[in-house]
Amino acid sequence: MGEALAFLNAGGTLQEAREMLALQKEWKAEQAREAYFAAVAEFKRDPPTVYKDRDNHQYKSRYTSIGNMVNTVNTALSRHGLSANWTVDQSNGITVTCTLTHKLGHSDSCHMSGPQDASGAKNPLQQIKSTVTYLKLATYEAITGIASSDGNADDDGNGASDETNQYDSVAALSHWCIRAEAAINTEALNNIRKQAGAAFSAVGDVKGWESFKGVVEAKRRHLAGEVKT
Repeated sequence: MGEALAFLNAGGTLQEAREMLALQKEWKAEQAREAYFAAVAEFKRDPPTVYKDRDNHQYKSRYTSIGNMVNTVNTALSRHGLSANWTVDQSNGITVTCTLTHKLGHSDSCHMSGPQDASGAKNPLQQIKSTVTYLKLATYEAITGIASSDGNADDDGNGASDETNQYDSVAALSHWCIRAEAAINTEALNNIRKQAGAAFSAVGDVKGWESFKGVVEAKRRHLAGEVKT
């Protein structure tokens, strides 16, 4: 604003000042965008290792708690001027959006949706919390590109000998969601949905499948909107 006032005092017109500010805004946005991608590239050059720290007795596998994932990765992100946060929308099911932001202002987002987790003997609030936690972890992994390791801090990264190939529901969901988001048309999206359906069905991952279907439908609406325009 100070530069605009100085420009006006020097004889510039109001319209010229507005054009100058618009150009300045565009320039700053481009600088922020370039800084964001540079920071992400530097972050991915030496990403942190996140070890699975919890046991899933139902699937007899190990997984990463959201606290372990976030506390480990946030420290590394902050070194590059990056931070992540979530928003939750319950207007139509449960949709969680994770946004990765650079200190100069540019950001990128990933969103996933799913129904309340009705498995087990959860009360309604616990059902919501379970789904929100699940989607927070999945979107966080997707936006940062981080996947947890089968090793752990107590065994020098070797991992449990009989658990290395166990199913990782969050990693699977992230994988299929990334593929769905990359679909360039509805035909490609339908093929990905079919492949994912077979994969989720093979391991009995009902919650992952329901969450993935929400992502597919959102992508389908996006593709339809692009066709109309």
